Amino acid sequence: TRERSHEADALDAEECREVFVPRFQQNRQVCPHNDRQPFTTGELETLERFLADGGRLFVTPSGDPAVAGSPGSIESFLARYGIQVLSGLVAQPVPDGFGSWRMGIDQCGTIVVAGTGIERRHAITESLWRSESRVGLPNVHALTAGGQRPQNSLLIDLLRSPDASWRDLPQAGGRGDWNFDQRIEEQGPFPLAMALAWAPDVAVESGAERSAARLVALGTADALSNDVLARNRDFALNTFNWLAQRDHRLVIRPRTVERRQVDLANTSALSVFNALAFGVLPGICVALGLAIAFVRRR
Repeated sequence: TRERSHEADALDAEECREVFVPRFQQNRQVCPHNDRQPFTTGELETLERFLADGGRLFVTPSGDPAVAGSPGSIESFLARYGIQVLSGLVAQPVPDGFGSWRMGIDQCGTIVVAGTGIERRHAITESLWRSESRVGLPNVHALTAGGQRPQNSLLIDLLRSPDASWRDLPQAGGRGDWNFDQRIEEQGPFPLAMALAWAPDVAVESGAERSAARLVALGTADALSNDVLARNRDFALNTFNWLAQRDHRLVIRPRTVERRQVDLANTSALSVFNALAFGVLPGICVALGLAIAFVRRR
């Protein structure tokens, strides 16, 4: 596919050792997006060599819980660079029409990141924060910094879950119940996307054109699915442009009409609207009716 001068094509695993590194030089990126795992030792070594030469990676955790965290998985690969993928999925309560916050429903599994949850000091997310955009992340894993990172590296949280979120741990059946259990489950906020940049010694010594390696880890592959891509398109494009070192493209798409939106996912706005519609406005009408009736009787 092609989007704003970005081309994406599949890479045959059989080609990996021979053409992987030279093929993705010169403003090329690699996106292991929900690939078949576990990777072989040779494939992981090729990814490491690609980064050591100043490569750029955009990765998401394993989609198969049976593979997650095992040797050869994306989780084990990220751990080599100081990024840990936590078990369970991040959930948040969702408001209903009567001002209450509900748990135990599937909608709790989609995290809406807005406001202070968007890092304003990084090139990928600065324009998103400034334009008050939102990012929707279904079935997202929490990330955390842990372990040894490359020397002289900079690791920044790009997206964070709301304060009311929690890490929903799987039950006996392997799935969570979207209910917060304070005895065993941890409450947020959690990092959901992280960016890592550093200058590998090999790339610097060889005088490579791109001497800085860049890696972006996102806690879910579903953030790029068709259902939510319209909402997340700016974040995705900014991520690929930052990885390709095209800073002049780190902007928000122009909109043909001015849009005004109210965040109903992370605020009590819906309950306020309902109170106005079903309480305040009818009350004002009743009071006016009584006042008119009283005046006429006089």
